[in-house]
Amino acid sequence: MSLISCSNNCVKLFSVVIVFQAIAHLSNARSVRSTRSSLVFRTERRIEVEADKSSQLQFLLEQSARRSRSSYPWDIRAQKTELHSDATKNLTELISENGYPVEVYTVETADGFLLDVHRIPHGIASHGSSRGVVFLQHALLSSACDWVMNFPNDSLGFILADEGFDVWMGNSRGNTYSRRHITLSPNSSKFWDWSVDEMAEYDMPAFIDFVLNKTGQSSLSLIGHSQGTMMNFALFSQRPDMEKKVRLFIALAPVAFVGRIVSPIAYLSLMSDENIYAQFGDKLFLPNDIVVKILVDLFCTETSIKWICDDILFLFVGNDIRNLNQSRLDVYFHHSPAGVSVKDLVHFAQLFRMKNFGKYDYGSLAANMARYNQSTPPQYDISKVKVPVVAFSGIRDWLSDPADVRQLVNTLPNLKAWYVQPLWNHMDFVWGMTAAQGCYTRIVDWLHAYNF
Repeated sequence: MSLISCSNNCVKLFSVVIVFQAIAHLSNARSVRSTRSSLVFRTERRIEVEADKSSQLQFLLEQSARRSRSSYPWDIRAQKTELHSDATKNLTELISENGYPVEVYTVETADGFLLDVHRIPHGIASHGSSRGVVFLQHALLSSACDWVMNFPNDSLGFILADEGFDVWMGNSRGNTYSRRHITLSPNSSKFWDWSVDEMAEYDMPAFIDFVLNKTGQSSLSLIGHSQGTMMNFALFSQRPDMEKKVRLFIALAPVAFVGRIVSPIAYLSLMSDENIYAQFGDKLFLPNDIVVKILVDLFCTETSIKWICDDILFLFVGNDIRNLNQSRLDVYFHHSPAGVSVKDLVHFAQLFRMKNFGKYDYGSLAANMARYNQSTPPQYDISKVKVPVVAFSGIRDWLSDPADVRQLVNTLPNLKAWYVQPLWNHMDFVWGMTAAQGCYTRIVDWLHAYNF
């Protein structure tokens, strides 16, 4: 296709990539300063650091060398690798074809959304020996695939099943597996009129109650990643009755306050809410459609230009190339992004501007009064979250900034532990090659302690 025949969407795509690359260079200096300063922060809470400063310095030097592209020559004759078979499987196939049992249920929320929840009732060798129910909730732009996309010994969903837990994995409204409603069409704006507020108010209570009713249990353990933590912090701050149903909440790359993030998502806040809607519409943001898959096939399977795929990922979540399994890039990008509403992104932009953790701002006194019966959006009070919380965060995380996490954990009244990984980015908690050793072993220990 010639440049002349390139559509407006094509031009927009390349423009966005160029702009984001420029933003990355501007953000990199701040990221390095944040990494160094965050190493010396102190808190009265329990913190465990997994690596020393010298290893971080070595890592930063390696990253600098990598930016020179000397190890990534641009060669149009590059060898193209075959697309990994897991890239084209759906979530059920990712589970069953690894030898695990899988069940799929549809959960109806109080506002009419139909959400898929996937269950791994037991591991390959642990049939009939359930040690308790564990519910996993994914991040922004993701799906339950995140928990089973790596090999079984590196995927949290499989590891927990093999440990004897009854594993349930939710899919938030609007993603690939939960894009249905009892009356609304996904083609309508009304279908996409929600943010994390509605996920907290409707999705999580529906998930928790369904799972407990199905299993006959009175409580469960909960694990969230990124927005999967945010929706639960919002829920627990408002619903003490739901807290009684959760034994332990494990928060991976926890998100509540987002006022210090350096990911390009923060740059949406430079635009007014009206301009964001004007640019992206008022429906689905970043679907996992044929265009995304074509780009993945082009950039993530070509040996010499996989760095483009790397950079797109690291640009949003932070750098940690040593912990990324390059052979599964096509798998990750074929399943993510899984879609979210534009309104949810607008809500994130508002929170970045306001430096608080509150509900969606409808933009005027009259609109907020009609919605909330007050002129400004209500705030989520983290100090009311009484569920036992274990937090895991990464210093190189651009979406869950260390200072934002510190503000969160210092507000939690029942924090049991806070583990900090100095070299990890936002996705290392679900995709990282060292996630099992650096995080999941501790998760299993905590789950055993609360599921005796």
